[in-house]
Amino acid sequence: MKKYIIPSFAFFVSLLFIQCSDDDSLREESVIQMQEKPNTELQTWIDETYQKPYNIEIAYQWSSESTFKNTLLYPPEEEKVKMYLKALKSVWIDLYNEMGGEDFIKNLSPTEIKLFGDANIDGFGVERLQVTEKSPFPFTLFRVNEFQNNKQSVERLVRNVQNNTAKLMALRKPFDKEAFAKLNMRPYRLNDIGSGRDIYKISTSFYQGFYSFPAGRFSVDEDFAETLSVLLTYPKHEVDQMIEYASTPSDSYYKEVERARQAKVTLEAKRDFVAKYLKDKYDIDLYLLNIKSLVYIQNYLKNNQ
Repeated sequence: MKKYIIPSFAFFVSLLFIQCSDDDSLREESVIQMQEKPNTELQTWIDETYQKPYNIEIAYQWSSESTFKNTLLYPPEEEKVKMYLKALKSVWIDLYNEMGGEDFIKNLSPTEIKLFGDANIDGFGVERLQVTEKSPFPFTLFRVNEFQNNKQSVERLVRNVQNNTAKLMALRKPFDKEAFAKLNMRPYRLNDIGSGRDIYKISTSFYQGFYSFPAGRFSVDEDFAETLSVLLTYPKHEVDQMIEYASTPSDSYYKEVERARQAKVTLEAKRDFVAKYLKDKYDIDLYLLNIKSLVYIQNYLKNNQ
């Protein structure tokens, strides 16, 4: 067999040299096409504000990866990008620089933030705050095209970014998923179509022991992230009011009375859980972080309206 194998190999090598000799010259450009950064004022500002100090790339141009299931996501309008990123810097990076130190965001290492112009609606008609369910990467922010310098838009931004941040925190320093899931009144389930539901509003999900509609539909990871996200976006007294509403029986039927009791226990236990997690893992006080978050939101709106 060696008599056949060796000549065959030699023949292959000779063909390779013949092919190389037929080329007049090697191509100057790489076969692998790399997407270059646009040489624009916007990109320069992004590099100076995000890339150089925090090693965060901002992806705001169209990408073939910008899909989720059967929904096509499209890139943001460039005239909206800087406005959105200025708000993000104020209510996210500046907040954690004060509360966690200058290296806090660097240590979480989001590395890339993808911006999308529209909402990310899944096959059940419910908005999701990440493209993939497998990990917190890439860090994804949606609805950029509809962003305005008003309270509603900024709160939506905060809800989105705090959801992503909570998942990054949990990746770097895991929480006890089994213990958190055991706090629930019922299992996570997808049997209720959620078309038309606004996930950014504090809603009737509280009645089932969840801080948002997606928190009760998907997984313990989403539940944890949504709990922290809601608690950092809205004033404590508003959250307290929703807990009280949820824990007030609508009638005297024993099942409704028990539902109300369990809702209060669950919501308070989840709040205590994430408060302890933040303190133990990152030495951050949840309630102080909430107050500071609201201050940064108000200051941004005051200076940009």
